[in-house]
Amino acid sequence: MPKCGRKTSSCRGNRPTRRAHVSMQTAPMRNTIPLFVTLLVAALAPGYALAQDAAAPACQARPGQHCPSGTTEAATCPAGQLCVGGTAAPIACPAGSYCPERSSSPRPCPAGRSCAAGAAEATDCPAGSFCPAGVAAPIACPAGSYCPARSARPRSCPPGSSCSAGAEEATECPVGTFCPGGTGEPIACPAGSFCRARANQPQRCPAGSSCAARVAEATACPDGSFCPGGVGAPLACPAGFECTNGARAPRRARGATVAAAAPATPPGQARAAQAQAQPTPAAAQGQGRPAQAGQGQARRPAAQ
Repeated sequence: MPKCGRKTSSCRGNRPTRRAHVSMQTAPMRNTIPLFVTLLVAALAPGYALAQDAAAPACQARPGQHCPSGTTEAATCPAGQLCVGGTAAPIACPAGSYCPERSSSPRPCPAGRSCAAGAAEATDCPAGSFCPAGVAAPIACPAGSYCPARSARPRSCPPGSSCSAGAEEATECPVGTFCPGGTGEPIACPAGSFCRARANQPQRCPAGSSCAARVAEATACPDGSFCPGGVGAPLACPAGFECTNGARAPRRARGATVAAAAPATPPGQARAAQAQAQPTPAAAQGQGRPAQAGQGQARRPAAQ
């Protein structure tokens, strides 16, 4: 049997060469390295992601901006909200204030306007209400006042007009009523007075006329009655008197009897007449003396 040596080619097919032997030993390692690298990368992947996040720049929000979650860029604060620098989420604008876009602080609501919570801009106060500065909702105009649009405060109702609650303008006082300043509803004109349109107080009914309640003009007193000033209805003329042509007072009728027409005697004249009718004590004594004298004269001749 021939010997196999290094130079013998006949033995190369039976015995493996050195290179073939080494290749057979490293084949399992070549299959293992890719698997090891894959496992290592999978294990280090979370840490790698964290390192990338740590290396990313932080969100820098200025006043009027905010940093939405999951982003690194600041966003503009929306209208109706406010954003203090560095806030993650916008804050709703409080009532009585308004917040336009990019607001970092609320702006007070001006007079004549209202601002509800979350308002982007102030709203004009409607007619019939008023809005002081910093109010969230309009306030109804009270009775006796009127409020045009954008009123900061109610205005007093002028004399001769009335203003009900929620009025946007004054209303002219109708006839038969009167309206002092600051009146909510017209007041009925009382009897004995008359009230024209836009009257701020009743006028006294003149003499010779009568004025029922809620009238605009005085009525002339009819014949057969008289009307002193300030009466609500005519007064009946008394017997023995006449009342015509809007009489202010009754007049004595013509052709009336003396007894009915004779005036009363004044007290001084009555005492004087009584004094004349009664004799004085001296007169009474004088009337008695002539009789005595006659008797004396009759006696004297007898004495002689």
